[in-house]
Amino acid sequence: MNFRTSRLIIVLFVLLQLIVCSENHKLSEILKKIGKRYNGNPALEEMLVDLKQLKAFKNRPDEEINDLKDNVAESFALHVLGQSSIKFRWIRSAFALASLMDEDMTAELCGTDIILNKYQFLHYLRRARISIERITDDTKYSYEVLPTEKDVLNTIITVDLTSKWGFPAPVIWNITAKYSTKESQNLYKIKKIVVGGGCMDHGRVNHKYTQSEVRRETLENFQRNNGHVAFWNLTDLLLQDQSRVREEATDKIPSLWLEGLDDNPGFLNITVCEYENVDPSIRTKNQFLSWYKRFGQMWHPKENDTDYIRIQPLNVQKAKSTFRITMRLQPGKRDNVTTFDFDFKVTIDVNQHGDLKVYITRLEVLCNPMIDYMDESLKAIREVVTENFLDSIRTITPPIPWYSSVEFISKFSNNKSIEVSICDVGEKTNLTQIEILLFHRGNVKSVELKLYRIDYDDIPLPALEQSYFRLYTISSSTKNETHYFVYEHEWVFHLQWDTMDQFYYIHKVELECPHVLYEQKDHVYLAFYQRIGG
Repeated sequence: MNFRTSRLIIVLFVLLQLIVCSENHKLSEILKKIGKRYNGNPALEEMLVDLKQLKAFKNRPDEEINDLKDNVAESFALHVLGQSSIKFRWIRSAFALASLMDEDMTAELCGTDIILNKYQFLHYLRRARISIERITDDTKYSYEVLPTEKDVLNTIITVDLTSKWGFPAPVIWNITAKYSTKESQNLYKIKKIVVGGGCMDHGRVNHKYTQSEVRRETLENFQRNNGHVAFWNLTDLLLQDQSRVREEATDKIPSLWLEGLDDNPGFLNITVCEYENVDPSIRTKNQFLSWYKRFGQMWHPKENDTDYIRIQPLNVQKAKSTFRITMRLQPGKRDNVTTFDFDFKVTIDVNQHGDLKVYITRLEVLCNPMIDYMDESLKAIREVVTENFLDSIRTITPPIPWYSSVEFISKFSNNKSIEVSICDVGEKTNLTQIEILLFHRGNVKSVELKLYRIDYDDIPLPALEQSYFRLYTISSSTKNETHYFVYEHEWVFHLQWDTMDQFYYIHKVELECPHVLYEQKDHVYLAFYQRIGG
């Protein structure tokens, strides 16, 4: 953009303010003069036309504008209602609603810090409507138009929905739209949506809107702790043994609560968010436990975060209750990365089998609409694998020999067998122990592992099902060697995405032949490398 153009744009913005502030200003004469001066520039001529249209729109009678806003707000409400469930005529409403959204619109969910763009929000709606029961022509909805400037429409829409989990799930949309001069008719384009209501899947549950069958005294008991029950209280209930809660490690996601899963597959319904599939398939108990094991390897609570888990009651009854468990977690092994909320909806049944015990009979892992799970997994897997590598050799008394076990790799194999290609040694698949001998000038050298570096520069995004990452280690000659050498080794880990476990498994490791960095007696610090000893 040149200076002349930018100066004109500033002038036009000033003129726009004049439209708002003064109806009596002789703006038409000014626009006419500017139009003559900049005649021939299509973009600027279009801006002038828009300003004229906006001025004409603002001069229309209040009653006419109010009628227009009411008609548009009602159409918004009908489309919000129509797209809410797949068991209705949702396709037409979904496409119509999408066409009414501005390309730069944003959406906020239930008081969380989740801010979605247009396409993220539309994807979120695709998942949301899967969990809603059939709506009918009798489903209640309402809308209210709030007083605003003529070119701004602010409407609050309420739709009474029912969750497939068997309880009310009302939604409230607060829509802000602006008059658009780009349309052939006088339409408002949606600029912002704030979703609220019962908020059964994300954010703070609001029972003011749910009218759920939650007995007052039970709900008040659950909401003593800042609006949610302590997670450990639910674990106590499932385990029926309070002392066992102490077994849980504080730096890892909890697992004892899963002992409450019903063993009878006929009474257990489990689904896990599949980011590429809107309607995920039912999983067996063992399939879910396998997924949760890998989830726990990749995600962890932030250090010193003692309140990273919260539980909110969705529907509490005498024999069956449903809760939402939210875990605030970080990927990988670093603490200076973004945290994400993961939500689990859980139904527990009392005396399901006549044994007076409590069982989890339904569990759903919800999608976080802000996360690209494969991308985050690819970025984090290098840290998780490296940390396990370091843990395996930190137990060895220095000097750390290079022929240390690579058994740690088996933790990341899908079938306990990984192809390993080692320099000139060839390919091996037995991971019990691989002794790697380093050669320099024809003589076998005794070397010691010193430093490591994770490659964060080469991360092939967006993530694919087959990928890789690199790790570099530094070794040096031990003190009993006549000559002192420093070697660099490159490890290439080849990865394969497993859609059921949602995890990158290692299927091949290449250990490149080492090369000498330098020869000297004194240790020299290598930038960007970290000590293996911590």
